[in-house]
Order: sequence, then C-alpha cells, then structure tokens
Amino acid sequence: FLTVGQESRAGLGARGLHGTNDEMTAQMEHLDEVERTALKEELAKAEKGYGNRAFQEQRFEAAVDHFTRCIGLDGSGENTHVYYSNRSAAYCSIQKFKEGLKDALKVVELKDDWAKGYARVGAAHMGMGNFMEAKTAYDKAADLDEGPSIE
Repeated sequence: FLTVGQESRAGLGARGLHGTNDEMTAQMEHLDEVERTALKEELAKAEKGYGNRAFQEQRFEAAVDHFTRCIGLDGSGENTHVYYSNRSAAYCSIQKFKEGLKDALKVVELKDDWAKGYARVGAAHMGMGNFMEAKTAYDKAADLDEGPSIE
C-alpha cells in the first residue's frame, strides 16, 4: 500500500515532477493554469495527510506547518475550510488559542453551514476563558449538526 504522499508523488511523477513538495512546486512553472491548479490541489492533499499524521502523533507544531502549506497551495479551493479547521485544532492543541480562533473564524466565514467550524470557534474561546462566546459557538454547532460526518 502507498501512503497519501506516495500516491500523490506517483501521480506527480507521471507528470514529470519529482522531489519534495517544495521542489515540485518550483517545477510547476512550465505548466498551464489548469494543470498547475490540479497539481497544487494534489500537493495540498498530500500535505493534509502529513498534517493529519503529525496531529495524530501529537506533533502539533509540525501539523500547523503542514496545514499552513495546504492553505498556501490551495487557499481558495473547495477544501480550504478543512485546512483552516485542522490548523485551528493544531493551534489550540499547543495553547495558541488566539491563532486557533482566527483560523476557526475563517472556517465559518468560508463555510457558515458547517458545524465543525463553530465547534472550532467554541474550542478556541474555551481555551481563552471566553465561556459565553464558547457556549454561543457550541450552540450554533449543535443547531447545524446533522450527525457524524466524514471530512
């Protein structure tokens, strides 16, 4: 079985791109805009996988770095809200609640009907000791929640 990164690199290698994500990003200059956008989305997906793994291993600073790369690669794509959400959770895990709140607010700006975004806002407010704001955010998340989702 291939890891997310290996799968992504295999697809990129077939397009003539090789090396680290940073090296492949530099090699994209010769591609047209459609190809470049698709490749950036693939690289962001790989970075998300690395970030998720780092988060699971409680390497939260590394997770923040990976999710930051996701945003840099695919900052206006359909998964942007997920990248901000994941980075918010990583920030909150290292007690950087202000940064976590900033990202959580970006999530609800991008996707105001997603319960998880409001849950991230609530978590950041809880960490900052803003209990009334946290309750408001958690109430909004509960109102939007339709049950478990896979993201």
